[in-house]
Amino acid sequence: MSTMLTGESREALERQLRFYFSDANLRRDKFMRAQLGAEGREWMEVAVFVRFNRVAALTTDATQISLALAGIAEVELDESRARVRRACAVAAVTDASSSAQARRTVYVENLLMGTEQAELESLLRESVGPLSYVALPRFDWPASRPSKGYAFVEFDDERDAIRATTARVLMRRKAPAAAAAAAGAGATLPSIAAAAVAAAAATLCVRCWLCLCACCTWPLRREAGCGRGTGRRRWGRRRSTARPTSTASSTATCCCCRPEWCSRA
Repeated sequence: MSTMLTGESREALERQLRFYFSDANLRRDKFMRAQLGAEGREWMEVAVFVRFNRVAALTTDATQISLALAGIAEVELDESRARVRRACAVAAVTDASSSAQARRTVYVENLLMGTEQAELESLLRESVGPLSYVALPRFDWPASRPSKGYAFVEFDDERDAIRATTARVLMRRKAPAAAAAAAGAGATLPSIAAAAVAAAAATLCVRCWLCLCACCTWPLRREAGCGRGTGRRRWGRRRSTARPTSTASSTATCCCCRPEWCSRA
């Protein structure tokens, strides 16, 4: 017998499933494109989502997943509710759409060690606005696969992306493990409190994606998956020192080391 999801769990499941079928995700997610086809109109089995880590953390019941999908306007289920597909075709990628995507995308760095994608999404959603896509590159080793300390974030609205570059977003994390260890060792109350509040705090550095010059993003644009490749050598790095001659050129060539060159400043 399946257990009904209620409240925050149900909302989290619907939000995650909606993301899987979004244009922003299907532009990058090879697995979902293979399941749904290039236009997103082919049927895929609902049971496949049970293997998705974020879905499995909420439920492993295909019936509950079907119920969540039924509440999403962007998708449709077949009569048996065992298969699902997009309600409309994926928007075609054009020069205009690629340019709009780039304007909605920012580069975030100075992430705390151990930052998880869900934590970053929640922080930016509450501090800035709705998100379309978050990419958090990770190291292949060790087994825990820690993040590389930066991320690529695409907002729903370009105005939020612009506002994010001026917002002061703080990441704070308590240390419950340290507090528990201190309590187990018979430490005094002030010591336990100090261990619990000795939280790492970092101000996220959010940069305008269009205003990062190619030399500063040579290892990044490929990981962002937005098709704005630089064509530079993988292990070579050149830095431009010439100042752009116009505002129009600055959006493509200005250096993040010189924020005064940014056309959005």
